[in-house]
Amino acid sequence: MQVCLFESIHYERLEPLIFPRPVYNLVCGINSLRAKIVRAYPDVEVSFHCRPYIIPFLREKYPMSRINNIKEKDCLFINGAVLPNGDLSEIIPLQGEDKLYVNNDTIVAARISGKRLEQIKGNFSDLLTESDFGDLPIEKVEIKTIEYVWDLINNNVSQMTCDYDFLTKDKKDLILGKVYDGAWLLGKERIFIDEGAVIKPGAVLDATKGPIYIDKGATINPNSSLEGPLYIGADTLIKSGASIYDGVSIGKTCKVGGEVEDTVILPYTNKQHAGFIGHAYLGSWVNIGADTNCSDLKNNYGHVKIYVNGEIVDSGTQFLGVMIGDHTKTA
Repeated sequence: MQVCLFESIHYERLEPLIFPRPVYNLVCGINSLRAKIVRAYPDVEVSFHCRPYIIPFLREKYPMSRINNIKEKDCLFINGAVLPNGDLSEIIPLQGEDKLYVNNDTIVAARISGKRLEQIKGNFSDLLTESDFGDLPIEKVEIKTIEYVWDLINNNVSQMTCDYDFLTKDKKDLILGKVYDGAWLLGKERIFIDEGAVIKPGAVLDATKGPIYIDKGATINPNSSLEGPLYIGADTLIKSGASIYDGVSIGKTCKVGGEVEDTVILPYTNKQHAGFIGHAYLGSWVNIGADTNCSDLKNNYGHVKIYVNGEIVDSGTQFLGVMIGDHTKTA
């Protein structure tokens, strides 16, 4: 049996973040969607399905994995936009009869074997649709899928807590890095500081409302204020005087200052200077220049509406900021 993460025909709804990456490499909480799904099926080979132009990138990133290739006679296909809630493998077991799992009109997963799997193998460069899974028996399941970028933002807090619990469940010691005298850790029992991380004097880490995970080699400069739930990636620098509010997930090798709230920042992105950003999603290699301010609230306090593939879509949320693709610069 093999597990394959696939991209559906609705991937375009996640522009501009999905131009250089498959849907399952987007982050929600601490980990990517891919990592959350993979850990539900340990010791099973996981292959990846993606748009053809992304294949070279994935082969370089995952040289030991199969890309758009199935070798086994049985395969469990899982939508790469799945956002697991609880133990995914209990809801969608690895073994069993051929079956299609759906939530409303969205394909969540499909277990396939035999001739039907051979047909998919022969046309695997295309995006998968319901027609590829034929007349399989259907089981309805309550599993979230990411439809739009704001779904990643809105679920970031709950996913950060789940990821924190998973990543720290076997750790006996939570404070492995250097915490200087004069730094304040509130709710210390829910703060993990990895090896090589440094918390300097005057910094305040407040985990009274949710956990804080500081990854390897991260530096928290003096007089910065950090509120959980929060994730700071490896080798990331939080600048002096920064205000990092709850619901923020910052990837590795970033530099972040000013005010940040309810935002996902992917690796290698800098927002070093004063300025506000909230309820936002930033790709990689983005540079937010000095005094850039990005509002997350309309003047009339109504729902934020956005053009998606030429159509206006109501996000259903009052707070929603910017969604910035990779390599963008602002000033």
